[in-house]
Amino acid sequence: MGSTQESFVGSIDQGTTSTRFLIFNRSGEPVTSHQIEFKQIYPQPGYVSITPLVESNDLLIGIQLA
Repeated sequence: MGSTQESFVGSIDQGTTSTRFLIFNRSGEPVTSHQIEFKQIYPQPGYVSITPLVESNDLLIGIQLA
């Protein structure tokens, strides 16, 4: 007997200014997403830094809200 549950794929888009979590159906169509912008730190000219804890926390929030 086949499964009646629908299958989805989750995808992480870690950009330079935000973390986004997207969910796609079996046809590859986007079903939903959630994006969270984060604060960037500029330690010196030409450098940008992102706090890893902020990134991971934003990802967890994005998964929950997508």
